[in-house]
Amino acid sequence: ARASDRVGNNATVKINVTVDNENPKIKILSPSTLSYTGNINLQLNANDSYSGVDLTNVKYTAESLSGTLVCTGDKYNATCTAVFDTSKLSDGNHTLNFSIKDAAGNSVWDSVVIKTDNTKPGISITSPAASFNARSNLQVNVSLTNAQNIVSYVRIFIDRVGSMFNMSCNSDFS
Repeated sequence: ARASDRVGNNATVKINVTVDNENPKIKILSPSTLSYTGNINLQLNANDSYSGVDLTNVKYTAESLSGTLVCTGDKYNATCTAVFDTSKLSDGNHTLNFSIKDAAGNSVWDSVVIKTDNTKPGISITSPAASFNARSNLQVNVSLTNAQNIVSYVRIFIDRVGSMFNMSCNSDFS
């Protein structure tokens, strides 16, 4: 910009402006589309080669929950992380949304669907009855329940012998 007064004095001021019409880039590193329980690590790469990522505005949402990821690196290329507690969600499929903005206000988002299962399986021994005395082979019957119908194994411990038996099973286990 240039200004002149009536007696011929002139003043000039220059500034540099970067035009940034390009969205930043986001790449979700973790989690992937799997089943999760408890705390999980969220991690993404955020980069923008023009004005740089606003590192204070890297967010995630899931249902009504939201938070900010902490970033390391610089505004042009950063790795951002957070810990998310899946037990705050109901069991089932949920979409985790991630969003970033650059210094020019351009934004981008990406998402991943995860399945949460925070319900412990139910297990009860249906036979033999407690304090049962056996003389030879013994059949043990177990009843299993789980909201997600996922039971990966059952272990039966025999205290006096010190043995452990692993049995693979699914929701149709008998």
